[in-house]
Amino acid sequence: MMADSGRPMVVWHARSLESDEWIDANYFDWERFDHFLTIGRVTLNTFAEFKRLLEEGINTELAKRGS
Repeated sequence: MMADSGRPMVVWHARSLESDEWIDANYFDWERFDHFLTIGRVTLNTFAEFKRLLEEGINTELAKRGS
C-alpha cells in the first residue's frame, strides 16, 4: 500500500491476526520495496510452476489409468 505521501508501506497480514483493532505496516524505502516485490513475484511464479507440474502429472496419471 502507499501512504498519502506516496511512500511505500508493507502491511503484514500475519501480524494483523494478533489484533482486530490495528494493522501492522512498515515503511519501506524504494530499493527495499522493489526487492520485496521481486521476492513476491518469484514466490508466485514458483507456486504457479508447481501447480502446472502437478496438473500435468495428474493428467498423465489419469490418461494411463484410462487406457
